[in-house]
Amino acid sequence: MKDIIKKSLVSINYSLFKSRKSKSIFFHDVHSKKEYVKNGDVSTPIEKFANYVSIIKENGFSIVDKVRNLDNEIEISFDDGYFGIFENIDFFITQNISVKIFISPSLFNEKNYMNSNNIKELSKYKNISFGSHSYSHKRLDIFNEKELEHEFIKSKHIIQSLINQEVNSFCFPLGIFNDKIINIALKTGYKNLYSCIPGPYFKLINGSVIRRSIADNVSENYFKNIVYGADYILSKWYQKKHYLK
Repeated sequence: MKDIIKKSLVSINYSLFKSRKSKSIFFHDVHSKKEYVKNGDVSTPIEKFANYVSIIKENGFSIVDKVRNLDNEIEISFDDGYFGIFENIDFFITQNISVKIFISPSLFNEKNYMNSNNIKELSKYKNISFGSHSYSHKRLDIFNEKELEHEFIKSKHIIQSLINQEVNSFCFPLGIFNDKIINIALKTGYKNLYSCIPGPYFKLINGSVIRRSIADNVSENYFKNIVYGADYILSKWYQKKHYLK
């Protein structure tokens, strides 16, 4: 589905439908310097991200470390562990914004990604938490059961050794998952599984997978649409693309 069509559908839906259901919204990176923009539209200027935060608060929603109530709460996460988050950590700390960062150990020390020392440093802050994004950051449907267990367990152990905290959240790399992947994730000790399929936080997929809305570098107006759940109209399209049967 072309981006312009998706945005038009969401905009129309916003005029007809507004939800205060709690939700999870995710990004990939933020940047504060023009020369640091290297991920195209998946990196959001920190000034625009600050506007997103204002939109959330001005519309009566709260940014929380974990959604606990049916309405009016928003959980924010970042996928992949890009360096821009570390570079702009002062913003998140001074504004007391809770974020969860999903990381893949195989990407540590790669260009534009955080390294293990960066992870250790961020883990000292109470409003920053970490989850696994698998070990290799490859599509999980290419692996057999033994290889899947390796992806889940190795990443968990490495991240836990860095932050000295339990890691029980997992985000599917590239958003791809199926029932076998879900079952092995649960079997290997993960309790909170995250997708990239929009919808209310407590409207779980297959009884165990949390929905999330992507908001990388979108306009402030479109972000407000997301806050009010107007992108739920795209759920079936995202689910068909990412939840493999």
